[in-house]
Amino acid sequence: MKNTNYMFMNVVKSFVFSTITLLTFTSANAIEKKALIIGIGSYPQETGWSQINGDKDANVVEESLKGIGFRNTTKLINSQATKVNILDQLNTMLDSCQQGDVVLFYFAGHGQLILDYDADELDGYDESLVLYGAPKQYDALYKNENHLLDDELSDIINKFRIKLGPQGEFIVVIDAGFGWMSTSTTHITRGGAYPLEEKFESHSFSNIGKFESGILDDQPFSVPSKGHAHLFHLTANTINSMAMEVNGNGVLTLSFTRSLEELSDSVSYEVWFHTVQSHGNEIVQGQHIDAEGETDDLVFNHYHKIQGSDCETFAVEDVTETMSAQEMDMLKNIENYIQEEYNSDSGKGEFGSQ
Repeated sequence: MKNTNYMFMNVVKSFVFSTITLLTFTSANAIEKKALIIGIGSYPQETGWSQINGDKDANVVEESLKGIGFRNTTKLINSQATKVNILDQLNTMLDSCQQGDVVLFYFAGHGQLILDYDADELDGYDESLVLYGAPKQYDALYKNENHLLDDELSDIINKFRIKLGPQGEFIVVIDAGFGWMSTSTTHITRGGAYPLEEKFESHSFSNIGKFESGILDDQPFSVPSKGHAHLFHLTANTINSMAMEVNGNGVLTLSFTRSLEELSDSVSYEVWFHTVQSHGNEIVQGQHIDAEGETDDLVFNHYHKIQGSDCETFAVEDVTETMSAQEMDMLKNIENYIQEEYNSDSGKGEFGSQ
């Protein structure tokens, strides 16, 4: 009889553990952290772009994001990072997103200004990410097949913001330079190309960077925030400047990943940005990390990681919201029963003995 009771208690314990685990993971899986990580270090020689370390940055960022609960990550490096592949991955991610998810888009590589053809840029140039296979010099037959323009990225981000809803977040981190001016003569730099246009200096270069601080078109930030996901954007430097590398990694990437190691609960985007910026200033002088977005919101809201744990832990209310009062009472009664049985049998040998 005694053995039967212990067997029953084992079954009950297993039931409780399985139930709680199921409820926890059901809650956890309802909201996910997703990331598309793009890094290019080796551009085809015929494109004219210098070799950098964007691919190494991508590996570093992937590991850092996994450490704070980004379990759904896709990484595209070097030849994988074509415009077709990137757009396909973004569309796949968009289809899989649910309201409340956190999505991060990261790019490390070269950037370049391109002549604005739709008159939506006050300085006359679109910002673009230089993807694998994109040429550095103007070619009349080239139609931006491997440059990702700010207009295109902005349109995609707006679709994400609508689908993610007001509890969701979309974070953009761009470790690239878009200009050709650098204060460094000793560091590897990103960018370094004049604008992609047939007639050089068709616009006044003095206006570049006056009206925006990053690659994102004004459109995402002009969309009313109500009902849409929070948007925050980190960029490596001012638009008319290049971005630097130190010891084989981009300055923004180093600053970004170091800040993630220090991230704790209830940190606002403003505080987080200043942490990133502070790390950047410690690493190198002459590069101005910048940001756009709603700075009062909390970074990765509703996601809290226990120090030293391999799994994400959610607040109690996140689990109990999926349970009825009757289910809560049932689990409480089983917990009390197990505790009483354990107390009454303490000191009577190992669990499961007769």
